[in-house]
Amino acid sequence: MRRPLPAFVAGLSSHLVMDVMLHWGDERLEWEEFVEVARVDGTVGLAVCASALASAPRDARVPMAAAILGACIIDMDKPCRHF
Repeated sequence: MRRPLPAFVAGLSSHLVMDVMLHWGDERLEWEEFVEVARVDGTVGLAVCASALASAPRDARVPMAAAILGACIIDMDKPCRHF
């Protein structure tokens, strides 16, 4: 996508679709156990996002960043709660 708003919506939508699919998660984990897993998951996610932005053509970087923001914004409560 070449425009930020549709890219943001696509990122947000993809997160919502993935959240309804079966994926890892264990609600029995205590907060500290969850944070241990989230550290690795978040580090890998940041590396993938940085790689995607770095490899995107210059004119696609803003829409790429908007898509990443859209995909990540739903779960920002967790790092905010931690920090």
